[in-house]
Amino acid sequence: MIHHATVDFLRPSSSSELAGIFADAQAAGKTISLRGGGNCYGETPLNDGGMVLDMTALDRVLAWDPAVGIARVEPGVTIEKLWETVVGDGYWPAVVPGTMKVTVGGACSLDIHGKNHFALGSFRDHVLSLKLMTTDGEILHCSATENQDVFDHVLGGLGLLGCLTEIELKLKKVSSGQVDVEPIVVDSFAHMTEVMEGLSSTSDYLVGWHDGFAAGDKVGRGLIHRANHPKEGDDAFFDVKKQGLPSTLLGVVPRSWMWWGLWFFLNKPGMRFINYLKFLSGKRNEKKGVHRQGLAAFHFLLDYVPHWKKSYKPGGLIQFQSFVPKDRAAQVFEDLLRLCQRRNLPPYLVVTKRHFETKSLLPYAVDGFSQALDIRVTKKNRGRVENLVREMEEIVFAASGRFYLAKDGMMTPESFRRYVDKDRLEAFRELKARLDPRGVLQSDLSRRLKILSDH
Repeated sequence: MIHHATVDFLRPSSSSELAGIFADAQAAGKTISLRGGGNCYGETPLNDGGMVLDMTALDRVLAWDPAVGIARVEPGVTIEKLWETVVGDGYWPAVVPGTMKVTVGGACSLDIHGKNHFALGSFRDHVLSLKLMTTDGEILHCSATENQDVFDHVLGGLGLLGCLTEIELKLKKVSSGQVDVEPIVVDSFAHMTEVMEGLSSTSDYLVGWHDGFAAGDKVGRGLIHRANHPKEGDDAFFDVKKQGLPSTLLGVVPRSWMWWGLWFFLNKPGMRFINYLKFLSGKRNEKKGVHRQGLAAFHFLLDYVPHWKKSYKPGGLIQFQSFVPKDRAAQVFEDLLRLCQRRNLPPYLVVTKRHFETKSLLPYAVDGFSQALDIRVTKKNRGRVENLVREMEEIVFAASGRFYLAKDGMMTPESFRRYVDKDRLEAFRELKARLDPRGVLQSDLSRRLKILSDH
């Protein structure tokens, strides 16, 4: 959200049109990047001076079989369209992010994770097969038994190996259109990791929030939201209309206007106040105990305020998301937050999750925890933020941590090489040379980090 590019923007609506664009690009010596729902925090879909293919017109649900819970979709189908298609039959996508505006193609390419990574893995773990168009227009059928090496590494391949044209997914059967949500107050990062670790074997979803402004002996205080699918629920919530997010705030203010109000609070005093109120509200809700919430309302918190990113203009924000082994996570997360506060760049939002190791050639998760820090960027503070990122990287590297490229906006090639295994990176480049020998698929991210070449 801090990058920009000047591109030729195209929106293909068929595989034949897509193949034609690839041919034209090669003839003209142009590079191409792929764009899904446009929800990345970095420049994964950007390609300055080249072409960007917006895949959202390829948005058909090609098949849905509720008898076995399998859907076949085009890459531009959003998580929103997917869950709306399946929820009436008692299904839900096994892994979803914090916004339903992400496309299935983007979810595959970035191997997204949700609040249940510790239980059901990442998005790749629920893809049964896919069709991939290479830049020469060839269609490869890929699965665990056919073109397995391509299948394994296109998932999480950042859209650099080819363009998905179809994806076959296994959906999750659910007993209810609601979840039982339990708020739990924690007083530190150590308390958070201890509680999450203890609950991980008996929870469907776990997510932590922390007050980024709480300092001293209160640093790390926050809330865990634990959620489980009930054995029985209100069948009315299998109705799409029941799952919808509220259209107004307090029954009066349209959701489309809410970002204006958010803009008013997007400063240090305002966010200190919001964080404090959220913590107090969490303590009150903990006393009330478990409550029921619709699946969409629980999962898609980023969609409560449409266009919320506009409130960060003109500078934007970075999200510094680190993944740290479980025995070191609490101390690392505390050190990172204290450092942000010392540099007078407190994060406006702090979120923690529990994870297991990911499988791709460019892995991000470890057997441990992640912490995401949202830090506002302005014209005046950008240099300070970049310096802060370098300091935070050192803390994470010292703990054998990793980063998620979908969230990255400021990493250097040198930092990238410090956590990516050299053999895995070389294997990725070899697969790239086989599938895209002319190097048509590139992005500003791939060039900034020198993912495809050291030059």
